[in-house]
Amino acid sequence: RFSSAAAVSPPISRQRMAAAEEKRVPVTVLTGFLGAGKTTLLNHILNSPDHGLRFAIIENEFGDVGVDDKVLSEKADEEIIEVMNGCICCTVRSDLVTSLKNLYAKVAQFDGVIIETTGLADPAPVAQTFFINEEIQEKYRLDGIITVVDAAHILLRLGEKKPEGAVNEACEQVAFADRILLNKTDVVKEESKLKEIERELKYINPSAPIVRCEHSKVDPMSLLKIGAFDLERVLDFDPDFLVDGEKQGHGADGKEHGHDHDHAHDHGEHECGDDEHCEHESHKSAHHDRNVVSCSTKFEGELQVKKLERWISEIVQELGADLYRYKGVLAVKGMDQKFVFQGVGMMFSGGFSDTVWKPDETRECRFVFIGKYLDKQKLIEGFEACKLDTPLRFKVGDIVEANVGKWVRGKILKVWDEGNPYRIELEDGKATNCWGPMDDDRFVRAPKA
Repeated sequence: RFSSAAAVSPPISRQRMAAAEEKRVPVTVLTGFLGAGKTTLLNHILNSPDHGLRFAIIENEFGDVGVDDKVLSEKADEEIIEVMNGCICCTVRSDLVTSLKNLYAKVAQFDGVIIETTGLADPAPVAQTFFINEEIQEKYRLDGIITVVDAAHILLRLGEKKPEGAVNEACEQVAFADRILLNKTDVVKEESKLKEIERELKYINPSAPIVRCEHSKVDPMSLLKIGAFDLERVLDFDPDFLVDGEKQGHGADGKEHGHDHDHAHDHGEHECGDDEHCEHESHKSAHHDRNVVSCSTKFEGELQVKKLERWISEIVQELGADLYRYKGVLAVKGMDQKFVFQGVGMMFSGGFSDTVWKPDETRECRFVFIGKYLDKQKLIEGFEACKLDTPLRFKVGDIVEANVGKWVRGKILKVWDEGNPYRIELEDGKATNCWGPMDDDRFVRAPKA
């Protein structure tokens, strides 16, 4: 369709071609495996005062409950459109087309579109959208694919053995990148290790510049409006890139017809590197690893953050490497700030953000876990067990005993102080203050008779 149309078209001057290109809205795709730092990068771009650009944001999450839209900076003036529950390269690709068409009606309000894919997305079908769908092709141009990789985990992900026919998403994300951000170099500090990672990335994609960074901090102007997407380079390693894979499983209207998340991507031959990193010889009938699942839930109300942290520590120890990514946004009793937690494998971090709950905003808690062989029911029950649904046992002025390595009498000075159930003044001759982090007898108890 592409070449035949060009063959019958009259000659077009370079000036006219440049003008037509300029009118099309540039689209930047942010991709990278789970936990690499895509949302952190997006926040960095949105909060940067340097570029003076406004963007429409399309968010995609692999799970029923969205979290990233709650993590994105509320200081940003951009419009956020979230494509929920599914992989943007498969089951909700038609939603992407619909979102882009709807956005174009507001084209005067933004300078470009940024698409953040789920960490399990293969970027090829996303990129295909801008070359195969004629209406999208007329209105938008793919400016570049930015892949964020986690220095601490990327070699593990590239070398992961997949079931027969399953796509190694991390390999695909690197192969299609126009820019590669080697993130979390503060975690992997050994120069020899970083050079090893860069060699592997260059083996898969020799043409993409690699930028080392910490916390996804790079100059936004090195990523935006750069005209980096090279169709000829993509066709070199994926000759079937311009073959519309959706026609194998979707009708002309783009809707699904009786198939699930495992439908063919039809990416053709793909020489990503050696067999150790890319086991598939063809992406025809390729699908995601069915053992990788997402588990998500939310509830209205508040929770006790110390109880949550203890529970997550137990989960991390139990699941280890099978836990790819987990993240959540929480309402903590006694705190106006939102608590954001996230982790990759056994690396967990959490804390109160600068974003506060608005007076008219429903205080709620939500999380998403993504990994292999997850016991969804157990995860949901563990999360919901952190919910506050009973009143505190003690009130201000009550005499209690606090466990500070030994049991010491004290008086409750305050309840729900900085997220802790109790603030206690000890009867130790120094009027020392301490927190009771959880409302149970392991930490705070009634005085012994």
